[in-house]
Amino acid sequence: MIIAAVAWSDVAGIWSSTWPYLTFPAGFAAKAVFDHLVDYRSNKAIEGYKAELRKTEVAFDRKSKSQDDEIAALRRTALDGFAVASAAVTQRKLEAVDRLWAAVIDLNRYQIVSKMMSPIKVDVAIEAASQQTPDGLRARQFAEMLWRACGLDDMKPPPSPPDNERPFLTETAWARFSLYRSAMTLPIFHLASMKGGMPHGWLKSPPPLLEAVKTAMLHYSQLIDDYGVSAVPELLDEIRDMVLDEIRAIIAGTSTDYDLEKAAKIISATRSVDDLNTRPLEVPPDLAR
Repeated sequence: MIIAAVAWSDVAGIWSSTWPYLTFPAGFAAKAVFDHLVDYRSNKAIEGYKAELRKTEVAFDRKSKSQDDEIAALRRTALDGFAVASAAVTQRKLEAVDRLWAAVIDLNRYQIVSKMMSPIKVDVAIEAASQQTPDGLRARQFAEMLWRACGLDDMKPPPSPPDNERPFLTETAWARFSLYRSAMTLPIFHLASMKGGMPHGWLKSPPPLLEAVKTAMLHYSQLIDDYGVSAVPELLDEIRDMVLDEIRAIIAGTSTDYDLEKAAKIISATRSVDDLNTRPLEVPPDLAR
């Protein structure tokens, strides 16, 4: 028993003297395990966060790409629509200038009237034709002969009135065409007035047309002042070429409507003349007595 007691006391002594040295490594080992566990859990949490972040980034990228694709599709649709609309407008402008030139060609057949009326003193002839005298009768008969010789009995309005094309034309093109039409049709109205014996006082004065010619062709102002209406037939070819020049500019895309004020003056001056001149093309007045 004594041996056993000694032995236990020795063990107790040894433990009491060595346990601090034994618990320190154990504590250190436990701390290492704990730190490793914390690191493991932290790393796992971080990896999970990274994975979620990657998923979010992928989803965001997909959504962003989808939105970019939608925007690109809308842009393509808008551009395609704009291109189609632009092409349609361009095509319509080309049709407009084609019909405008067709109207010019249609008017060309009346140039003979201007040429034949050019040497006639219009005011005197209309005044004479309105008289119930032998001279008046001869004047009306002469006008009737010219009317038939120029083929004016078969006059018809143009199949496609160029007035419908104005929205697709430049103001310069329309002004020049209006001037050409007014200058070409005024002699027809004068001849119709002679043929029908219309009193001279019923006629409108031609100054608006002469002012339009001078506005468009300033270098001929003196000629117009000297010869009045009689000078207009000599300028028809040049006025027609001015229309053609503007048509070519529209087709080439170089027309700029550089002088809108001049175009407005010409259009305003010819409007009153057009109102007068277009009526004989449909129903020539016949006031013969």
